[in-house]
Amino acid sequence: MIELAHVRYFHEVARAGGFTKAARNVHVQQPSVSRAVRLLEEELGVVLFGRDKRSVTLTKVGREIFEHTSEIMRRLEAIAVLASNERNVCSGTLAFAAQSGVVASLVPEVNARLRKTHPDVWPLTHTVPVRAAVEPLARGDLEFGVFFHLPAQRRSDLSIERIGEVPFALVIDAKHARDASVLESFIGSREIEDEGTRCFPTLDRLRRDYPKARIRLSCNDVAAQKEMVRRGLGVAVLPRRYVARELRTRALVELYENRFTFPLFLLTRRVQPLSRAASVYIEALRAALAT
Repeated sequence: MIELAHVRYFHEVARAGGFTKAARNVHVQQPSVSRAVRLLEEELGVVLFGRDKRSVTLTKVGREIFEHTSEIMRRLEAIAVLASNERNVCSGTLAFAAQSGVVASLVPEVNARLRKTHPDVWPLTHTVPVRAAVEPLARGDLEFGVFFHLPAQRRSDLSIERIGEVPFALVIDAKHARDASVLESFIGSREIEDEGTRCFPTLDRLRRDYPKARIRLSCNDVAAQKEMVRRGLGVAVLPRRYVARELRTRALVELYENRFTFPLFLLTRRVQPLSRAASVYIEALRAALAT
């Protein structure tokens, strides 16, 4: 009979790309991992890895078996999540991904809400563009992702839900509000977040009044974008929540007031139930969006 522990160690070696890293990931000594994989190969009667002094690579049958073990590990994780949810456990780390605009405008408020109701949850936020989150989401390294942009290619193992809309403001530094050279310099992020995009609705609107406007700087970090605007390097479209103070104090001026709203999408794995902590976090996110 195949030992589940042997399967787990094989799966981790294949996923990590080596025995040493796999041993660290599962918190055991490397000889234990090597022995488990060797025993699994003996149990199955096949060679799972090609080995040399520098690396290990899956054999053809190893790759096929890895696909099955990936499904097994997902199912085992789902069992653990279901049991945890039944016990109403809401604690521990909660790893998720979100792009910079979401992190800056919504995550602090959601974390504050969660701290009051579930102080034992530790939100672990990975600030990345959507394309960098797809594989970690599919592997289960992240529980969910929150993005304004969708992956360039849809995947059958990921579910996408539109959970709300977020107001944005096209802003310029007040001292440069009438400077044509600044108004014609657009600080972009979409071409970094989604390299295949050809549609820039904010820039298109700006060009109606300033035909020479074009993307002159690109950055997918909203803090850096705001600082560049404050330095008179151009205009940028930023979450209204994030620049609310600067708009109130007139440090920044909004162009085309209340003009831009962008949808927010939640990405989750189809086959994996959300943990209690993830469900609570998403509930708090929806509440923040409603205010």
